[in-house]
Amino acid sequence: MIRRTFNNRLSTICKRYPPLKYKFVLVLLAGVMLSMQSHKDDRKALLCHSWKQVAYKSVKDTLPKAVSEQMAKICSFNTDGNYEEEMYNLKSSGKWFFNSDKTKIGYVLTAFNGKPLPTFPDTTRRPNTIILKLTQDTLIYGHEAYYGPDKIYGHNDYYFVKVK
Repeated sequence: MIRRTFNNRLSTICKRYPPLKYKFVLVLLAGVMLSMQSHKDDRKALLCHSWKQVAYKSVKDTLPKAVSEQMAKICSFNTDGNYEEEMYNLKSSGKWFFNSDKTKIGYVLTAFNGKPLPTFPDTTRRPNTIILKLTQDTLIYGHEAYYGPDKIYGHNDYYFVKVK
């Protein structure tokens, strides 16, 4: 009922003022385009924090399993592209990056336990970590690969909460 009334009024206005119809469409398209761009910017703002792992799900599992405090990975994504990770008192650092549509992330590690890693001549950036969920306080990502002797494609999933 309300939708029909709105559509009828909009139709009446557009018939009386034809140029208004085109302006309305242009404003609507501009709004959609801006919201798409801000969504991409928001993903970086959401990701750039420190995260602590709380669970893990193997490609063969159906439900995630809790991770103990001692085994939890802590990772930090910085807005300047720097990345740090700590797990089992082992530390690595490097650079992180998004793919073109910001649905995957990749890493180039440059140091392990404070010692520089050798660089490789291959400069191709391959993001193979798919972002499954990213909110204000939750990050879930999966490492895509071929698993097992049958080389079944899937991803192991890592569940994180934001470190306060």
